[in-house]
Amino acid sequence: MEWLKRHDQKDNLTSQNIKFNFSNEMLSSIAKVVKAIYEKRRVAFDYLNEYRKVKPQGLKYFNNKWYLAGEENIKIKTFNLIEVK
Repeated sequence: MEWLKRHDQKDNLTSQNIKFNFSNEMLSSIAKVVKAIYEKRRVAFDYLNEYRKVKPQGLKYFNNKWYLAGEENIKIKTFNLIEVK
């Protein structure tokens, strides 16, 4: 469970209880990516049966999926964390 704050229509801060249901494997992947971003280190993983080495740039939660944006071979690419092994 995570608490997020947002502005209501009267510009007052309110708290909204938002629940995320993630597996331990997904939480572990997110933690590793966040650590790599903080330490400015590359991450290596299998993605759709291909080995990747990526310099992570950020994470985004969109349409109930987590995505990793990262630099690979001088190109910014997006990876769905569900497919990261």
